[in-house]
Amino acid sequence: MPRIKKYFEHMVARFLEGTFARIDAVLAPTEDRAEFVRAAVERELKRRERSVVDSIAKSLAPPTARERAIRRRA
Repeated sequence: MPRIKKYFEHMVARFLEGTFARIDAVLAPTEDRAEFVRAAVERELKRRERSVVDSIAKSLAPPTARERAIRRRA
């Protein structure tokens, strides 16, 4: 029975010389480079998505007392 495909999108990326050696040095025994890169991309996406949500929430929040005082001075 064939395996169910999990990853459908493909991307070719170029890395600085020595990057693969650095990745190989920190891989877990059962991990391969592709898994490492997928995990790194997923972590970075979550971090950036959180940043976007935080900035939107901050822009929608009522101004603090300090921000109101600064606006009055301007």
